[in-house]
Amino acid sequence: FWYGVGIVSKPFNGTNIHETARNQAISDIASQIKININQEFKRIVQEKNYNIDDYSIQILNSRVNMSIEDIEILDFKDNNDAYMLFARLSKDKYYETIEKKRDNAKNLALGYILDANYPNLVSFENLLKAEEAILPYIDNPIYVEYNEKIKNLYALIYSIRESLTKRILLIPEKEEVLFKSLIGKNQSFIINVIDKETEKPLSSIPIEATL
Repeated sequence: FWYGVGIVSKPFNGTNIHETARNQAISDIASQIKININQEFKRIVQEKNYNIDDYSIQILNSRVNMSIEDIEILDFKDNNDAYMLFARLSKDKYYETIEKKRDNAKNLALGYILDANYPNLVSFENLLKAEEAILPYIDNPIYVEYNEKIKNLYALIYSIRESLTKRILLIPEKEEVLFKSLIGKNQSFIINVIDKETEKPLSSIPIEATL
């Protein structure tokens, strides 16, 4: 078990001293839980421009919240000076819950990936959802079977996104666009967006142009 203690001094100006002490005890439990900060975890976190320590704490807090129903209140005492609460969380139940959530996230992400077949907006949104589903569990690599091969799930999402991006071909309606022709209000030029593989036009692909 992990044990946590919450102590709220009096006088107390909040609305629920028991809940405040309980939250302190949960934070105490969370501070004792470690995650596996491996090289892949560091690389992914840095790619996202997150702070490793802050993101590690964020993951831990989210995981403890996932196991909130498994936290047991062992005892609490209310005296003149403070309100004290003692709680514990079973390590076995915690890891069992995280493994279930991790497996659900893996299956959810794989479902999104299987729906990302074409270089359109829906596919890129599905890949983003797949990535967001597994980010809380990236401290340990997640492997899935894809096209009869075992793949690292996060790397697979990245690879599919890169592959779909490379299929997008931008063709300006005019071969040469002069800057001076764009001066003035409501001046525009047309770009056709094509799938290189099928040679079919693509719709709803956001494009940012900088002049």
